[in-house]
Amino acid sequence: MTHPFDRTLSLLDAEQTFLGGLLLSTRARGAIAREVRPEHMSVKSHRQIYQAMIDLWDRGQMVGVRAVRDQLAADGTLDEAGGERYLASLTAFDSRMIPARDLALVIYGAFLGRSEVCQKADEAS
Repeated sequence: MTHPFDRTLSLLDAEQTFLGGLLLSTRARGAIAREVRPEHMSVKSHRQIYQAMIDLWDRGQMVGVRAVRDQLAADGTLDEAGGERYLASLTAFDSRMIPARDLALVIYGAFLGRSEVCQKADEAS
């Protein structure tokens, strides 16, 4: 059996799989919500989608494609976040092979790396 990490996991793959898994499973939310924040996402549309999910959870609502679509539409960011088709496409990423916690670590680690690069650039200027 091939281990899921035998191939290189890009940050985009990690973010899409992470979000798709959350759209399909409410169980994944509890363990990772404290670890990943919208600003940790590298892609603006992913930050918007994840923030919509958090807004729904904060109101005690279920997260799914329709609910997130409606939240993004209410926020006026549905088109900017990729639209309904992109949102639905996130559920095609197979999140069963890679635990949500591992995806969260990839996303957060990349965020820390970007933050350090920005800090070094600021110090150099």
